[in-house]
Amino acid sequence: MDTRKNPTAANDGAYLNLKLHAKYKSRNAQRVALAGALLKAGSQGLSTIEVREGLGIIHPAGRICELRQSGHDILMRMEWSIDAQGYRHAVARYFLISLPVVGGEL
Repeated sequence: MDTRKNPTAANDGAYLNLKLHAKYKSRNAQRVALAGALLKAGSQGLSTIEVREGLGIIHPAGRICELRQSGHDILMRMEWSIDAQGYRHAVARYFLISLPVVGGEL
């Protein structure tokens, strides 16, 4: 079954076109870039496809897990999205709720 849709109709929200530079290949650099992109995306969040295609992070869920372990509060919602080739996928959309507290309690 062909699940391709019109790619121009997909993801008309805030798509962040932020390609990772070669120096961002480490997991730590990817976490920093992803946290910054999530902060910039605000209430629109970022989908798995947007992170892969916009930031060049192949395994966004792994970086999200690591960010959560370091204290970032990140919400996930499942949705349908269209990739660059026009195929429809069930993907996660991530929202940064809060940054980790540094230095103890507020």
